[in-house]
Amino acid sequence: MAIIGILASLLLPSLSKAREKAKQMMCLSNQRNFTQATMLLGKSKKMKIPRGAKNDGPSGNAFTLYAIRKQLGINESVSSATNTGELKSYFSKNNIYHCPSFDKQNYSLHYIVNSMDFTLMNKSGIQNEIANRRDSAGWNFVDSSANPSATSLFVEMNDEYLGPNDLSSMNIWKYSDLPYNSSGGKQLLGRMMSPVDQRHLGRTAVAYIDGHVQLLNLNSSGQFLPVGFIDGSNF
Repeated sequence: MAIIGILASLLLPSLSKAREKAKQMMCLSNQRNFTQATMLLGKSKKMKIPRGAKNDGPSGNAFTLYAIRKQLGINESVSSATNTGELKSYFSKNNIYHCPSFDKQNYSLHYIVNSMDFTLMNKSGIQNEIANRRDSAGWNFVDSSANPSATSLFVEMNDEYLGPNDLSSMNIWKYSDLPYNSSGGKQLLGRMMSPVDQRHLGRTAVAYIDGHVQLLNLNSSGQFLPVGFIDGSNF
């Protein structure tokens, strides 16, 4: 019995890591599917993709992840894409919107969109949301980012800042939304996953505009996230 106990104590950490690895891969797969669905939709819209909010209702920035539902193979819709209650019900019923490592059941949506207005940023250096450019559906050309391979499209949300009903705030569009500032200092109340979050054992999944997905470290040992990955540049 003692030998069995010793073997179990040796195997359990490995099994735990293997389970978390599988969850990480599922989370990355979710975001890869989001990106592919977004680009597929963009092909039918002359390469304009939904990147921000409908600015005429409380559901706000969750609109992007709802807009790609058909491309994700989801044959379901709500009567109003600006109704928070209906969208919460929709997201709750579809597991692709859920990270398997995030266990707070009252959250219906675990991912958020990068809605920075790249055109405005590249032209004048102003950080603002694409929806504030008077495009009520928050569409933007896919090639508007200066560096698509270093510019995020979808990231994981910070539940310490965003609540279950904050669908209108489920986006990032300024540097203060990131886990770290330009000096590597922790920003615990950014909209993106907190630098102290252990959802993926200190890592976070990110999908980029060029289509690739990546697990990035969330730590303060000098390997912190590149702070400019909202717009593909550093500051």
